[in-house]
Amino acid sequence: MKKKLSRRDFLRLSGVASAGLALSACGVKVIETPTQTATLLPLPSATNTLALTASPTPKPLVTLRDYAEASGIKIGTYIDPGASFWNNPDWLSVAAREFNLGVNSIYWHILLPNENEFDFGLPDAQVDFALKNKMEIRGEALVFSTFLPDWLKNGSFTREQLISLFQQVITKVVTRYTGKIKTWVVVNEAGFIYQGWDYFEKNIGRNYVDIAFQIARSADPTTKLIYNDGGNESSKGNKYQQTMQIIASLRKQNLIDGIGLELHIEPISGDATKFIVNEGTSQYVVLIDDLVQTMTQYELPIYITELDVDLRNIKGSDSERFALQASLYGNLMDAILKSEVCKHISFWGIGDKYSWLEQASFNGSSLANPTLFDDELKPKPAYFAVSDEMKKYYAERNP
Repeated sequence: MKKKLSRRDFLRLSGVASAGLALSACGVKVIETPTQTATLLPLPSATNTLALTASPTPKPLVTLRDYAEASGIKIGTYIDPGASFWNNPDWLSVAAREFNLGVNSIYWHILLPNENEFDFGLPDAQVDFALKNKMEIRGEALVFSTFLPDWLKNGSFTREQLISLFQQVITKVVTRYTGKIKTWVVVNEAGFIYQGWDYFEKNIGRNYVDIAFQIARSADPTTKLIYNDGGNESSKGNKYQQTMQIIASLRKQNLIDGIGLELHIEPISGDATKFIVNEGTSQYVVLIDDLVQTMTQYELPIYITELDVDLRNIKGSDSERFALQASLYGNLMDAILKSEVCKHISFWGIGDKYSWLEQASFNGSSLANPTLFDDELKPKPAYFAVSDEMKKYYAERNP
């Protein structure tokens, strides 16, 4: 099978934001860059009826967000001022209308474009947009070996200097958004199974994960701290054992509040009860029942963090392909909600052409069609399948 560029490679190369992270023993100079606040334009006339009014009549439940809020669920998407969709008022309107959770990408190469200078311009814009639209925020991620600036990757630092770097950066970021960001992905995609890939494992040791969580907990004891990864959604996954080991260590220290499962998946023709996962060089099939079993085995709240369904390898008409995708999305939502261990579900983008899976310069494909919305941001069958499951979930709890 032709190897696709991974999401981490895409994000590393894409220039989502142009920066890096740096600190020195003599301290950190913070540059407060102007906040890039997005203005939410009025909804298209066809959806004006969804706007909140001062009427005492209860607002009818219509959108994904409506049913999520009525059911005590967070349903989300990532928001990124560095992406092309940020200048599209329709995208902003859909994001605010349909989701009550915004995934805020705060990575080291964004925060410090130059050594000893923080740049919070893009992260602040994300936070401002989410708060303006009354969305909860998940910060992702405080530590991620993929997103490191050249000065750090190419520099020479002792273990003690890197731990000091953790202390200064994690504390600075977490305290800046205390009371605003309710959940943090503290460490994203630790690469222990890829020998030599994980910069911090190589230069600090595997306990860098524990160290990062300790610092984050001290910085804000009220926020939820989670570990996030792909390939951990089944015992077949190549990150499953690693995730279990990380949980065991952090649980002993009362440092972990949840586990993130990414779920970048592909459907299987003719069978929407299972899906394909590609993680690194591994490919395997997971039954939805196995997913739910794995979720419960972690014995922690589960966060579905980056869900998308890639159709590039599915043959047939768009109607047939979208029907299969809708069935898989619907079956997943049904199982996830019924599990009762997951109340946070976020999709990795809205609008097919804006997805990382459709970027031609990064081995993407216009046939991926992975999101709930088409290129024009119109709901696809997958959207209605997800909506139907959320309606059912709400109705069962509100007879």
